[in-house]
Amino acid sequence: MSESAELQHVMAIPLLRGLPEDAREQVARVILDIAERWDLADGETLMEEGHLAFDSGYVLIEGGVDIERKGRNATTLTAPALLGEMSQFKFSDTRTASVRAKGDASVLQFQWEDFYERAREALSEGGYSALMDAIERLVWDRFGGQPLLDLPLFRGLEAELRLKVCIVFPWIADAARFADGQTIFETGARCQSKGHLLMAGTVKLVGSDRSEKTVSAPHLIGVMPKHEPALEWTATAIAKGAVELLTFSWQQYIARLQKRLTADEQRRLIEAMKSNAAAHFWH
Repeated sequence: MSESAELQHVMAIPLLRGLPEDAREQVARVILDIAERWDLADGETLMEEGHLAFDSGYVLIEGGVDIERKGRNATTLTAPALLGEMSQFKFSDTRTASVRAKGDASVLQFQWEDFYERAREALSEGGYSALMDAIERLVWDRFGGQPLLDLPLFRGLEAELRLKVCIVFPWIADAARFADGQTIFETGARCQSKGHLLMAGTVKLVGSDRSEKTVSAPHLIGVMPKHEPALEWTATAIAKGAVELLTFSWQQYIARLQKRLTADEQRRLIEAMKSNAAAHFWH
């Protein structure tokens, strides 16, 4: 395939379709500049579910691949397509699926860190912002974060602002799983600015006065919009059955929101959090 044909294939990946024509070409050229071409034979494995991702992404430019996840039917994807986009996030440092060539196929392999650095240099501020918006939307869809939009903490905010404040989580959260009866945190331990997004399962909270409360997914455990280094947990959290959490830093979360929200949006968010605080366990 000629360089010109490769450029056209990269420009056609769904991620870039919503960008202005000039920005789309600039981003495609960045990928071509930093990527290494890999040719795959039929059945050859590109990614293995559960293996470390090492921050690498791929653009499928020729042929097709089968995407296989444990417990699900395989799906087939044909070129052009972006693969491995979830590897850039803290909660997904291992591959979420196995990818194997279906017939002969070719991909462009690149590192996400290199991509962001070069894209920022190549694009205007508006073009880079449009690219980041497109990536965030793609990741949000793959992340499956729709239930987070219904978190009690954000009730009363319009849909667009709720999405803005929730779409940050995939970028800053670490995944954690707990079996029935395991302790997530204990009374008296330092909070260290942590919040926990309960994505699946139920958690029992046992207060220092031995009072008990259970919360079920989706839920946010540990609200701390203002960092207090000496703050300690006032309850013990115990998994009831299998539990899946996303753990994040409130400091990091607030810092990101300050960059992406207008002053009026920040004010409305703070008002909503104050109004809805009673619906969540704080610390």
